[in-house]
Amino acid sequence: MAKKASAGAVNKALIIREALSKGIESPSDISAYAKQNKGLEIDPKYVSVIKSQIRAKERGKVTRGSGRDIQKDASLFALKCGTIDKAKKMLDSIKNDPTMAFAISMGGVDRAINALDELASHIGE
Repeated sequence: MAKKASAGAVNKALIIREALSKGIESPSDISAYAKQNKGLEIDPKYVSVIKSQIRAKERGKVTRGSGRDIQKDASLFALKCGTIDKAKKMLDSIKNDPTMAFAISMGGVDRAINALDELASHIGE
């Protein structure tokens, strides 16, 4: 889970996005932009990392913490099911199951179990 910025903290990614929107592309130029306009030193290597993440999101390859991308996972799942339509039908049937609907709404099975454990501890079960 992403950390929340403390009050008054500077969002470096926002500054990088701002520079990109002004047509500044080079990591060293973006670093210079941040120093000149915001008084903030941003390492060009950090600029490259953030820039890559921004470009990946623009291409629709939103990554999770493990570094795997969603399109690849979806492709593999569809291959295992046989077709995309079969994969959709399987997911619809799972989504309509009350147990799975609860797990999905909680953000995963592990979170659902943790929530139930916490609830049980509060009510004495």
